[in-house]
Amino acid sequence: SESAGSVQRQMQAQTSFPYAELIRIERVEKEGNLFTAFAQLDKEEAIAALKKGYDAIETRFLRERPRIEKALQKSDYAILLSQKFNPNQFIRTRREYQRMLEALGSSLDSGNLSTIDDLARRVAQARGHARLYVTTSGDTSDTIQRGVKGVFVEYLAGLGCQMVAKEEPASTTVKVELNLAARNHDEFGAKWVYLGFELKAVSKSDDRVVFSINGMPEFVHGGGMKQSQAEAAVVKELSSKLSGDSQLFDAIVCSEDF
Repeated sequence: SESAGSVQRQMQAQTSFPYAELIRIERVEKEGNLFTAFAQLDKEEAIAALKKGYDAIETRFLRERPRIEKALQKSDYAILLSQKFNPNQFIRTRREYQRMLEALGSSLDSGNLSTIDDLARRVAQARGHARLYVTTSGDTSDTIQRGVKGVFVEYLAGLGCQMVAKEEPASTTVKVELNLAARNHDEFGAKWVYLGFELKAVSKSDDRVVFSINGMPEFVHGGGMKQSQAEAAVVKELSSKLSGDSQLFDAIVCSEDF
């Protein structure tokens, strides 16, 4: 049998509502194999929670806005490629909060949204000029360095990033640092390579990391009877795993639709 408490915990875990802890199960009825849960959400409490949550999001965005404007002025494209500093992400979040509040009979203050829309357009336009180049470091073989770099270059290009082979004189280039760590292991006559990575970009203005994707200490592994086979296998496995993980690179935005 299902208790109201267990149903409430399940519903809170599965709902997309950001304040699921406010959902309370009043009772659960069973008819055959069918369970029906009767839930309650206090409207005023939910509105207050949503507005408080949105206010915190807006405060963070407004705190970062001067840095976005400075990045546009200084052509600091690493910042413009970071989802953290993406005005359009803030706009999408605001729309989602507005949708939830309207469903509860409330709304957000209109504010001066036109300037944020304009900022989002300017960032998207500038972002289109960015050119990324990948550098590698770490205590791994040349085979792994070349193979893994190729995988990441191809993957970033698939995200809409414009890639170049090396740093160019133009200020539009963004250095993306790829740090690798590999561990070799022998087991029952087979060779295994365990690979970890960290991918990051640094602001040209203040040397702060603006986005970082951490696959340390071990993200994938591959094996073979020879070391060369194990290294080829781990590169292949990396390519396969990146292709299957659509959210891993959410921190980077090279192109987007309005």
